[in-house]
Amino acid sequence: MRAKVLVIDDDLDFLNETKALLELCGSDVDIAYHENEWMKKVEKNPDLILLDRILKYPSGEVDGFTICKTIKQNEDLAKIPIVFISGCYDLKDKEKSFSLGAEGYFAKPYDAEELIDFLEMVLLRKNDAYFA
Repeated sequence: MRAKVLVIDDDLDFLNETKALLELCGSDVDIAYHENEWMKKVEKNPDLILLDRILKYPSGEVDGFTICKTIKQNEDLAKIPIVFISGCYDLKDKEKSFSLGAEGYFAKPYDAEELIDFLEMVLLRKNDAYFA
């Protein structure tokens, strides 16, 4: 089974690089770049979500914490594992991400091998999904 991964970020270069890495590892990857598309893509029920902590969307009302909280409060979506990836590594942000139900928190730039190993572990723990 190929893992379905959704990457939510406001940096198109990061999205494309991460998508290429995850596809190389055998995942089906979808990306959400614009503020108005993330919820529609989350509702497709991916196996895992990689989520940027700081999103510079025009409204200024949505950040990674808001998205995580929204997902975790929806009983149909709450079991989707979320892993934060952020250019801002702050211990308080990391602690808050875990308190909201996230599985992990990585700083950008991430170590590709470490990230893939962690995602495999999260997916195996969730439902025996794996990267091919």
